[in-house]
Amino acid sequence: MTNKEFYKICSETPLGTNLSFNTGDDQVRGSFIGCTADGVVIEANGQSFIWPRELIEYRKPDYQIPSYS
Repeated sequence: MTNKEFYKICSETPLGTNLSFNTGDDQVRGSFIGCTADGVVIEANGQSFIWPRELIEYRKPDYQIPSYS
């Protein structure tokens, strides 16, 4: 993850946003809590995890988020 991508995640992601992280064969889904200098903090299964920046690949979903008016 580049510094620009890390800054974007930390500054533009609303608290509680659902995030998905892959760890080889496992996938962890949790809620965004915030950032530290070392990574992204998520809450999953009642526990907080710091996901190291070096292991994060920034991708947005391919589908468009619906807007309601």
